[in-house]
Amino acid sequence: DRIEREDAGFRSRVAAAYRELAEMFPDRYVTIDGTAPPEAVAEAVDRIAALPPLAGSGHPPTQSAN
Repeated sequence: DRIEREDAGFRSRVAAAYRELAEMFPDRYVTIDGTAPPEAVAEAVDRIAALPPLAGSGHPPTQSAN
């Protein structure tokens, strides 16, 4: 896959862009510490998935990984 062939700098820029979006729109983006133990990441995802959808979107908030 093309994305996996990109270098670490590309992935860092993408992650930084998502962090910036999460800071700009905290009601639309939720960040999860992807370096946490798998059980903690799964619990965070489950909590977020249980949130009600945003008004008018029909979808829960967008999630970004660290």
